Amino acid sequence: MTFACNAIGTEANGDGSGLPIMRVEDVKQHRLENHWINQWSSGPYATALTFPAFADGVPMVRSSSFRARQAFFKQQLGGEGLLASWYTDKQQLNLEIVTEWNRDTESLTGVNRHGQIIDWGFDETADPSAWPRLTHVADIFGPIVRTSGEERENVVSGSCDWDPDFEQLRAGPFTFSSANGIKKNKGRIKQGDPINSQILDNPTHFQWLLQRRLARLQFGLTFVEVTGPFDPWTNYDVGQGVLLTSEDGPGPDGYVDHPFIITRVKADVVAGLVTFTLWDIRDVLIATAFENGFDRIPEETDDADDAPIESDDADVALLELR
Repeated sequence: MTFACNAIGTEANGDGSGLPIMRVEDVKQHRLENHWINQWSSGPYATALTFPAFADGVPMVRSSSFRARQAFFKQQLGGEGLLASWYTDKQQLNLEIVTEWNRDTESLTGVNRHGQIIDWGFDETADPSAWPRLTHVADIFGPIVRTSGEERENVVSGSCDWDPDFEQLRAGPFTFSSANGIKKNKGRIKQGDPINSQILDNPTHFQWLLQRRLARLQFGLTFVEVTGPFDPWTNYDVGQGVLLTSEDGPGPDGYVDHPFIITRVKADVVAGLVTFTLWDIRDVLIATAFENGFDRIPEETDDADDAPIESDDADVALLELR
């Protein structure tokens, strides 16, 4: 039998209200718990008693991480934060859906050290001074491995607000560029693929996310790989911020309390070692934490990705970033 229906939002809440789910992070958690893990196709949604859990009772989805990310969106955008209007009108692999989430919401879905699915993202309102410190002499074994300029995009563009009836996007295209990012790339434009979002329908929210993407990628990403002791490094987690001090960094002093976020954790139980992949967030922190932050990133002595920087900006100095 062939049938059709019209719907608003993503799908009905499981709380008896009959209202659609509109908050992005609620949508993600709902899909994970009900459709992917519990393989829901009919009957009630997961509740406090039936949510997916491991044998020891630990939830498979770390709901607090989704709540924290939505709270960040509320702080930045007001109201209920980042909202979704998601039409699921075709089959997709789970990996394709997660890739779409990560791209369209500037948040990353991953797994923490307990094996739970978590959601995290860059938060410029965090206080780096409270982050744990990794010191090369005391904590890190061997040299660090550094790569720069990854995934560079100094121009971003995209459209949103999918119309399933006419199969087209109603808002956009919007385009943003970084003069500093183009200058750093020797005057060359590096534009990524357009973000055509079928998840987001608010043009204001979508343009805010495009600008965050530009702040994150305008100079390309820099990653550092470091190896240290099993204890206490196994207590650190993906998405957590750390401050790194190492002579192996750029400039005459290297890294001094330089802010990074852990993006990957590899543990070697036999050797008693843990390897972190760290994302250097100094530039994106300055670009998003301050008014006109794009223009306040310290000047560099040359255009190399690892060139030392110089700054007389008092606010930037207060961040204690070098």
